[in-house]
Amino acid sequence: MGFAGNKLKSIFLVLLWIPTISLAQQPFINHVSIPSAEFGATVEISGGNFSGSPRVFFGGVEATVTYNSNNLIQVAVPAGAPNASIFVLNNEKIAQSSERFYLSFGGSDTTATFDTTYTQSTNQRAASDLCLCDLNGDHKQDIIVVHRHTDQSGEEATIFINNIDTTGKLPDTSFEGKSLDIEENQSGFFSVVCADLDNDGDNDLAFSSNSGSGNDVFVLNNNDGNGNFSDNPDPLELKLPDSRTSDGNS
Repeated sequence: MGFAGNKLKSIFLVLLWIPTISLAQQPFINHVSIPSAEFGATVEISGGNFSGSPRVFFGGVEATVTYNSNNLIQVAVPAGAPNASIFVLNNEKIAQSSERFYLSFGGSDTTATFDTTYTQSTNQRAASDLCLCDLNGDHKQDIIVVHRHTDQSGEEATIFINNIDTTGKLPDTSFEGKSLDIEENQSGFFSVVCADLDNDGDNDLAFSSNSGSGNDVFVLNNNDGNGNFSDNPDPLELKLPDSRTSDGNS
């Protein structure tokens, strides 16, 4: 073939090889072995690009990886796992299961009994929405609540960090509440969800709002991994498109 031909062949092989390396970095999930299981049960996640040190999350709760190969991960269902999708974080890229996983009761049949109601006050008014997720990486479900100001001037959000240290008990000191430091003109929140939006393993918060210039979505980045949100009091604002036609009709 000659020198020139061998050189062109080498270049062609390199060009084929480069995208293969790039694609291999993105994990993907094909199947979760069981859709529901109790705490501590083993769940197998099949897919691809799991080599290295993948991290697995049931919703916002991280699970312990007991085995992994390039195509299979085995994990133990973590305590406090919510009814949510399973996520695999590997090589700074994330994969999500197509179906939700549901935590089940693994004991014998029994009649459920409930302790005295535990009330956590926001010292505000009219809570309108809440979500649960681990905001500080301690594998415990924290609470984020959207509610009205005491003076009825608008809505804001409070987070309650979960400090429970005894299984099955909710003492009065279980949750530490603190208001999120958000600019006043960016309040007006009426719903909240949490998810890892920037693929760093920490849960961020997204709020729907009817304040400002219209119906917007505000995102707070949990950039310190401890749920403080103190380094970014100005949330990312996502403008919803105007769906009206030119004559003003929907």
